Amino acid sequence: MTYERRSVEKAIVLALREMGGSGSRKEIRRLIADNGYDGFTQEDVYSTVTSSRSGKDYCPFMFDFNFGLKKLVCGWDGTSLVSW
Repeated sequence: MTYERRSVEKAIVLALREMGGSGSRKEIRRLIADNGYDGFTQEDVYSTVTSSRSGKDYCPFMFDFNFGLKKLVCGWDGTSLVSW
């Protein structure tokens, strides 16, 4: 099964609510995987793939997770890369 890129913000907010409003990235990921928030599974959250270019392993979920956190913290709307 391959991971399909999608928005993670809802799952992050649900996990943070359960933790009382704050927690580490590791704890948030664990809750998302354990509770299946927004349809995410253990496999989605923790599976790794090997890059065809560099040959290194990476977790595709982490791209969406990190961008989701950034959007929530900074209020980024996804339209501009620089805000003044």
